[in-house]
Amino acid sequence: MLDFEKILVNKNTDGSPITVDDNLELASFPLETSTLIPVLGLPVQITVALVPEVGLYYSASVENASVVAKVEPYVRAKGKARAGLELGVAELGIGGTMTLVEYSPSLLGRVELEPTADKVDFAMNGYAWSRVKLLEGRIYGYIDFPWWVPFADIEIDIIEEDGITFDSPIFVSY
Repeated sequence: MLDFEKILVNKNTDGSPITVDDNLELASFPLETSTLIPVLGLPVQITVALVPEVGLYYSASVENASVVAKVEPYVRAKGKARAGLELGVAELGIGGTMTLVEYSPSLLGRVELEPTADKVDFAMNGYAWSRVKLLEGRIYGYIDFPWWVPFADIEIDIIEEDGITFDSPIFVSY
């Protein structure tokens, strides 16, 4: 749901641009399975999940006589996996998250009024592109504590990968 209060209440009196942005997760369908298997006689918890998501990112900025807006719907499929050994007061293990694929067509537009001494010029331009991201993710080590232990869970990145991104312009107007 759009947060119109955030848009209407944001009043900047210092001359800085008024901006609003949000990421609306419209739907998520997590599919997860977990099992306990013995490894060298020790119980290891294996969890695997696939999370398809549909959402919308939007942003808008107003400064002086210029308005810039961006709308970016997206569809993505994420994968998660964890393998951990339960040690009584903590679970120690390794995990990974990966955006398997993400598709997001984007539309960016700008409208500007340019007043001069004898006239007001009006400028408008737009840009649309399509983006596909593949295999962005990370592998990490972790320690999870039970709720009654007064320590926060710990995650340490081992590998982090930005993945592959393909951008393709759809149209440009000047």
